Amino acid sequence: MAEIILDADGCARVDGDLVFSTVTGLLQRAEECLSGRQTLIFDFAAVRNSDSSALALLLELLDRSRSGGVTVTFRNIPASLLDIARLSNVESLLTTN
Repeated sequence: MAEIILDADGCARVDGDLVFSTVTGLLQRAEECLSGRQTLIFDFAAVRNSDSSALALLLELLDRSRSGGVTVTFRNIPASLLDIARLSNVESLLTTN
């Protein structure tokens, strides 16, 4: 189970497991959070588990936000997810928004 909770400060807090079985639902929720915004922070501090599908989710969020003119920042990306991004040579895309 995973969810995204949008707080009043414009921070989308991701909670739960970022794995293959949850990322499709999270992408839909993330798109709702992006709608009508100029900037949005995604905070991953409450993520318990992640796999390579989480990397695909973050890259897709970057693509959709940029095409929609929204500046997205990722905060507290799990170390294991950053390791996958580093191995895939895309870490800088996640850390230099």
